[in-house]
Amino acid sequence: QRVPELVRGALLEDPPLYSGTPEGHARNAAVPHFVELRALAAAWQAEGVGEAAARDRLAAQPWGSSRADEVTTPESLQARAYALLHMDVAVLDPVIDGSLLAGVDAEAGVTVPVAILAAGVAPAFGADHEARMRAEHPEVSVRRVEGAGHSIHDELAHRDAYRAAVEGFITRTSTLSPRG
Repeated sequence: QRVPELVRGALLEDPPLYSGTPEGHARNAAVPHFVELRALAAAWQAEGVGEAAARDRLAAQPWGSSRADEVTTPESLQARAYALLHMDVAVLDPVIDGSLLAGVDAEAGVTVPVAILAAGVAPAFGADHEARMRAEHPEVSVRRVEGAGHSIHDELAHRDAYRAAVEGFITRTSTLSPRG
């Protein structure tokens, strides 16, 4: 929105686009997760937990009705462990207090190709968001990956669908110059 002349297109993975309003933030079921994630990261950092131990702890956590290591890729568990141990936990504060997306104007015109890959299970980009997007921006393509959770790219069962969506989008937009 700030420098559209530098953008060829945008592929968004299960974006919480309409959570930037006070009403949207109030309905955001993920907020408690981020509160817990912030506390977990701070505790692990204070304890001096190593990356292997953090990865193993993450692997054992529930992911739906399974364990995380049964659903997600090994590299995603490793990346999450690294991130939790090295991030400044304050980066989660704008998510928790609702200010992260407050400056996003989801109603602004779209000047480049945009595709949304939405989760099918407990999505951040829910059916109400999809209906609003289709009404406000009919040129934006939306594809829902049934059975996928919010982190589509991390899930073993949906990795190929994610990769195909990214590769297809890159192919469609690679010949475009910035601004279409």
